[in-house]
Amino acid sequence: MATYICPYCFSKNKMTDVLFRCGNTNCPAEQDKKIALYETGNENSARLLGKVIAPSSKGFFSMPTDAVCPGCHEKSYKRICPQCHNELPREIDQHKGIIISVIGAKNTGKSHFIAVLIDQMRRYVSSSFNASFSPINTDHEKRYKNDFYTPLFASHRLLNSTVSGSTAQRPLIYAMTISDKSLFKRNNTIVYITFFDTAGEDLSDEDTMSTVNKYIGQSSGIIFLLDPMQIQDVRDKTDPAVVNASSGTDIKDLADPADILRRVCNLIRDANNLGDSEMIPIPIAATFTKIDALKPLLPPGCIVLEDSPHKSLHAFDQTDSDNIHAEIESMLSDWSGWDFPQQLSINFKKHAYFGLSALGKTPNGQSIDVIRPHRIEDPMLWLLSYHNVIPRNKK
Repeated sequence: MATYICPYCFSKNKMTDVLFRCGNTNCPAEQDKKIALYETGNENSARLLGKVIAPSSKGFFSMPTDAVCPGCHEKSYKRICPQCHNELPREIDQHKGIIISVIGAKNTGKSHFIAVLIDQMRRYVSSSFNASFSPINTDHEKRYKNDFYTPLFASHRLLNSTVSGSTAQRPLIYAMTISDKSLFKRNNTIVYITFFDTAGEDLSDEDTMSTVNKYIGQSSGIIFLLDPMQIQDVRDKTDPAVVNASSGTDIKDLADPADILRRVCNLIRDANNLGDSEMIPIPIAATFTKIDALKPLLPPGCIVLEDSPHKSLHAFDQTDSDNIHAEIESMLSDWSGWDFPQQLSINFKKHAYFGLSALGKTPNGQSIDVIRPHRIEDPMLWLLSYHNVIPRNKK
């Protein structure tokens, strides 16, 4: 039986198990306790929404396409998840869905990474791959604009830290539409990409992770953000003013990435019935943020300091990625007392190292005048090429 994963609550459902919501504004609304439970954790805070209705007909394998409201007798095409009652992407039964989990300890810059990555994907990156990149509906567009774009790009203010708890966490879902106009094929491929930003505090306890972060076990790829200032050797060799402005003064305030990774591995294995000795098949991009702060420590000619080549090549450049992976591995071997690399290599079948800067420089207090992202798209493009969404240059 064919299934789909809800991009909101990450429940796995049969294609035939889908509900609909009446879209007639003249039809009396009802309180929806399921979506209230998803949004706030309290079903008593239910707001009035269109009636939840069963499909007109239910096939054996395919997802129903419509339903007729018993109240107003209007037909609805608005599919919703039977578990959380969020509206599903229009063609979720026909196109691939990719869940990208962005995780990392507090202060690693997850919100800034997502804000700048989406902006770059929409404005520059997607056109290099003959594609468009847009939110699936106006709700996601408004949330990105209000919570990410306006404060950072328009007001030049740093974003607040992600708030802990499921009630504050809703994914951003985008549709990447790739146009294929080859000689024998003229159609579009659509991939739904779900970004989920997790509060660093929610990664500090396995019991919290099992409820708040259950999506991690269903991920198509993980971008694990790492603050280089979490490494004592790096902090000792970096200007204290840069360390303080970037990550705070006390390393004890920062969670150990190796501990977080161990908990993530346990969660994924539990969700997918994997034994402790089995390698995890989800690709993971171990990504150092704030690479601009490391410039004084890096040797001349480092490829990670050069511009990303993928957009100009219209393909993911595997050679460039391999070189950066080797560079960062070499650096890590020189930074003692850090067992994250060992945890990564013994648990995941496929991993790669990346280095980027979302803002381009260390901010001045809570403001940033100009944003100049560096290699922000690299880990995302690696995951898209892994799933054959974009081409890969293997030379």
